Amino acid sequence: MKKLFASLIILLITVPPAYPNTKEQLYNGLQVLSICKHQKKKCDQYFLDIMDALDAFKLVGGDEAPTCVPDNVKMEEFRDMGIGFILSNPDIQKFTAIVHLSGFYAEKFPCP
Repeated sequence: MKKLFASLIILLITVPPAYPNTKEQLYNGLQVLSICKHQKKKCDQYFLDIMDALDAFKLVGGDEAPTCVPDNVKMEEFRDMGIGFILSNPDIQKFTAIVHLSGFYAEKFPCP
């Protein structure tokens, strides 16, 4: 649980919004789905930022890192898993997406 909490803090601090000029700093699940439906580049950047933050935390956190995305996982696959997770969990769609996505990725790609 400490690892998950630490990863959430790191993600909230390090994941910048896909476009810094927007008022919204953290998107909820419905916003992420809308962005991914209408603005592919912005969607890709959102998930790339998450992937980069998880990789950075793995480098800094070492054995304490809760998530270890394998090098062979492409960003498109990572994005599609995240979108699928949001779609299959309508009860979390109105909440901050990054919180639930980081938990999902921690379960999907735990560190050995």
